[in-house]
Amino acid sequence: QQHRVELVPLPGKLNISLTPVEQAVVRIDGKRVGTAPGTIEEVEAGTRLVEISAKRYLPYTATLEIRGKRLE
Repeated sequence: QQHRVELVPLPGKLNISLTPVEQAVVRIDGKRVGTAPGTIEEVEAGTRLVEISAKRYLPYTATLEIRGKRLE
């Protein structure tokens, strides 16, 4: 018998710091996932569209490559 197996990488983390605002909303692939500054845990590995927005500021958008975290 032959079986085809596709392994999925572990999720990663995204650490975000901000200036000059104190807090902003973070969306990944269009889904609200938390606020910044801080760390967004359990981000699916791969290419992700990240948007950070705060009142009275233009949103920041970037395409980032998230790598799965290592087991320790």
